[in-house]
Amino acid sequence: MKYGNKDIMRMESIRDKSHGDKFKELQYALNMANAIDLAGKAMARAYAAQEIFGEYSPVAYIFFEKAYDLGGEDVKPEASVIIAGTTDSEDVIEEAYSNIDEDKLPASRRPDKNPVSRTKKNKVSNLYPLGRINVVKGSGPNYSVYDFPGGITEVWATKSKPRLIITANNEPNFNIGDLHDFSYNGKTYQWKMIDYIESEYMGNLAPLYGKSLTSYNYD
Repeated sequence: MKYGNKDIMRMESIRDKSHGDKFKELQYALNMANAIDLAGKAMARAYAAQEIFGEYSPVAYIFFEKAYDLGGEDVKPEASVIIAGTTDSEDVIEEAYSNIDEDKLPASRRPDKNPVSRTKKNKVSNLYPLGRINVVKGSGPNYSVYDFPGGITEVWATKSKPRLIITANNEPNFNIGDLHDFSYNGKTYQWKMIDYIESEYMGNLAPLYGKSLTSYNYD
């Protein structure tokens, strides 16, 4: 795939403006990708991003994904494992988090991975669906975490992809590893709590779990 000096310059601009902040890199990359309307242009930026940020960079993935959305077929599948959270490479994940302050990391990446938290006493919690949330933007079609100050976003393991529960609390409702039953759409499901983060930093969930996740509020 050919890419030019302009593509390299755009990636260098993202790198320089971010000053090593991986969360900002994702935000700038997403904003740039959203403005692209040609698959070939998105693909060129993706390959340029690999040169500047590394072959398995989440920044490169954003542009590969945009190219795919626009109808491009030459999308490197290995690039998708970073954001999809399915990579077996701890080195790749560590690189994504290497320049993020500890207090802005997902709880599972902090030294104290399972602090004491409240546990809901009811056996089943009702959920209100919010649809898919773009964690880098912090918003979905009808919801934005930035409209509500504070709050914790919990990450729950399900039979498919992880799902988020966005709360107004200043601490999680459960401990990492807890099992709990949830009800929505007339059915009950048991999920496992695997992570949480302060909602204002939810973009930092992307390297582990993906940038687009189904989300809920406690009803």
